[in-house]
Amino acid sequence: MELGPHDPAEGGTRVIPRLPSRDLKRTAAFFGRIGFNTVLIGHDDGYLIVRRAWAEIHYRPEPAMDPLTTAESCYIRLADADAAVAPLLPLLPLTGMPRLIPPANRAWGMREANLFDPDNNLLIIGAPVVAPSGREPIHQQPQEGLSMFIAMNRFKVVKGQEETFERIWSTRKTRLDEMEGFMAFHLLKGPEKEGYTLYSSHTTWASRERFVDWTRSEQFRESHKGAGGHSGLYLGHPEFEGFETVLSESSARTSIAAE
Repeated sequence: MELGPHDPAEGGTRVIPRLPSRDLKRTAAFFGRIGFNTVLIGHDDGYLIVRRAWAEIHYRPEPAMDPLTTAESCYIRLADADAAVAPLLPLLPLTGMPRLIPPANRAWGMREANLFDPDNNLLIIGAPVVAPSGREPIHQQPQEGLSMFIAMNRFKVVKGQEETFERIWSTRKTRLDEMEGFMAFHLLKGPEKEGYTLYSSHTTWASRERFVDWTRSEQFRESHKGAGGHSGLYLGHPEFEGFETVLSESSARTSIAAE
């Protein structure tokens, strides 16, 4: 078994995360697709090692794990999180499972990206936010209200399924109001096209960082539980779009709800 130059020198010590996988072959295929070297030892009850220049992660078989409630996490601390994550960004979506949330500065002085594997295990890839002096990390407080973040998912709902689609959204428990930085949610119905009606979920957050917090939360996992079972309601996969505010204008008058 050849694993390459990442092996420690004789007598060296490393701590390596060991995460669960429902299907080691599927996990190996995922990491291979995004550029990791993989070594699968044994078969169904085997063991998996995935490696890149900056990380090594081990996986154990856990066929009965529930990715929404029993997923695990690890922290990979690097000198430059952006450089490590850059090759992965074009290969992974922002939503769903697996997914990759791009690097963002955190209030505790770290710049972190969040990579979720096919079983919803979280790999936090972080690096210190370095001051211009190159010596001390910058501890930044989120500047709420200065750069709102709007997260949108577009759905092509099959003709005749609109009522069912709207009922699912109106009855699900989102727990959004428990999240710091959550501002508003709207489900929007758009034009009818050939074979489908366009819908969009529109969620406003105080900042991109607060949106990232939401994607990492237990509330997110619970609200998306069973989402895969509704795929027959729409064509293709939901299309995610994220927007940061560059210009805002609002009325001083009290807003009036639509009739």
